[in-house]
Amino acid sequence: MTELPPDFTGYRQVEVRWTDFELPATCTYPFFRVSVYLNGNTAQGQCVRTATLNPVLAPNVDTFDVSDERIFLVMNNLETLNLNGDVSLFTIHFAGMPGSTVEVAFGPPPYGFYASCATGGSSGIYEPEADSPLNVYFPALEVSGAIYKAPFTQSNCGNGVDAGIPGVEVYLSTGPSCPPAHAEQSTLTDNMGSYAFSAHSLFDYGLFPYKDNNADCGVNTLDYYLVYYHLLGLNLLDYPYQVVAGDMDLNRTLTIGDVVDIIRLINGTFVPPDRWYSWTFMPSWVYANFPSVTSQYYSYPEYDEYITLYNLATDAVNQDFTGIKRADVDGSCSDCNAESGGAVIADRSETRRVELHLPDMRVGAGERVGVPVYLSSLDEPLAALAFALEVAPDQFEVEGIGPGLLEFADVSMVNVEAMAEGMVRLAWLDMDDVRPVARKDEPLCYVWLRAVAPQASVSDAVRLRPDIQDCSLVTLSGERYLLSARTLTDVVAGTVQVRPNPVRRGEELIFSMPEGASGTVVLELFDVQGRPLGQWKQAASAGSFALRLPTEGLPAGWLAWRLQTGSAAHTGKILVVK
Repeated sequence: MTELPPDFTGYRQVEVRWTDFELPATCTYPFFRVSVYLNGNTAQGQCVRTATLNPVLAPNVDTFDVSDERIFLVMNNLETLNLNGDVSLFTIHFAGMPGSTVEVAFGPPPYGFYASCATGGSSGIYEPEADSPLNVYFPALEVSGAIYKAPFTQSNCGNGVDAGIPGVEVYLSTGPSCPPAHAEQSTLTDNMGSYAFSAHSLFDYGLFPYKDNNADCGVNTLDYYLVYYHLLGLNLLDYPYQVVAGDMDLNRTLTIGDVVDIIRLINGTFVPPDRWYSWTFMPSWVYANFPSVTSQYYSYPEYDEYITLYNLATDAVNQDFTGIKRADVDGSCSDCNAESGGAVIADRSETRRVELHLPDMRVGAGERVGVPVYLSSLDEPLAALAFALEVAPDQFEVEGIGPGLLEFADVSMVNVEAMAEGMVRLAWLDMDDVRPVARKDEPLCYVWLRAVAPQASVSDAVRLRPDIQDCSLVTLSGERYLLSARTLTDVVAGTVQVRPNPVRRGEELIFSMPEGASGTVVLELFDVQGRPLGQWKQAASAGSFALRLPTEGLPAGWLAWRLQTGSAAHTGKILVVK
């Protein structure tokens, strides 16, 4: 047996040869058998990837059995092969566990290396001289590094600069594999973001980090505010990695579509494109060479999300990656290993808070009410706002949300599907440059509810859910405030109620006024440009009014309405969805 240089994939090779042995001339029907044991024919972690037979021998092979512990060859009719010289029988391609030694030896008699023949009806066994065992050592090399968060101006994981990211799955790939001695490995980064593997020498490897378990960590109103004002050219982002974070559609630059996608991620309507994961990773030397952000049209370079190690000869340490949390443009994801979906979303230690106010309205079963949502006064105009309200299903059904101070310029700002589950989820952005200023007596919006309990109470049924999504606002100057909620004891009387809002095409839209309507009521609808879409008239008896309007033919999007009842005029908006 002879140890050869490793094959082109890195596996060690041992060649088994027939050398300087002649069978007697009187030998008839010669028969030959050889057994090679690895680690004494026991499993000690070694693996035989393959054993290649000399093709010249193939016509005469009776058995060629290959396992991780033994290679067994049986041949017949040796007289046709002229094996009296020097010939290669087979070559073993194998690997041991890193740091181990594999013994390669012929099996003991009668299972080792021998030939037999029949002469005059009797058998003769001839045992060629076998080489001593080979001990093949497989050195263990270290492949290690760490994964850090990019140095945003805000806090990082663990509130540190260049902080490590725990919980990243790191894969050490190799091919072709042969488990358990040589195969793909995986590990999770520790609390410092570090990882390490034990690997073989002379193999090729690839390092692939992966993390997709906390998409909403750190994603808040400031993120889409920053991207939006970057696109306007009013406040460029500080770091190129903020552009990577904000690039939701993976086209290497920022657009208004990315703003909308961050809004959708917050309110639960985001549909990830192919290859979108909540984290992206790049080799740290790539991270260090990104050009600076100089305009709103900045496009970051393409990058690989892996590191390749060819023909590994020494320890490969400091194989570091930089991790970027998708949508977390302000870098506020402080608990990088938080799970999404029911777990508390990590945030910076914010101290600035403002209150949402809801009136303590009480209604009977079957009644519909528009609950105004107020905000405690702020002196500065609002730029972005998001919240989630949960409504107890045993008291109310959610029928829609209507505009007040806030106008929902894009249907993506409201999660319509969540309403069926008793949730009001929205993320609003001042895209029309209205610059609304919140006042205590002017509702931000209306939440339309239908009571299912005999005496349904808003104070008992509605609560803020910052554990479901971000609940915060950003002012025009970029100051972020967290939201809390409080129920007020004064009841705000409703006027015209519109339900459902949003309304789907094909559903009936109902305009109702509990009291004060009489004579002929005139309803007018307008599109967003103010063009009239139609007029409807209906007689109303004193005390109540309800006008039912089919929605077939109405355009999708926001529509304005005006309802004239005698000398009083009422206005508002509805959202029509497909």
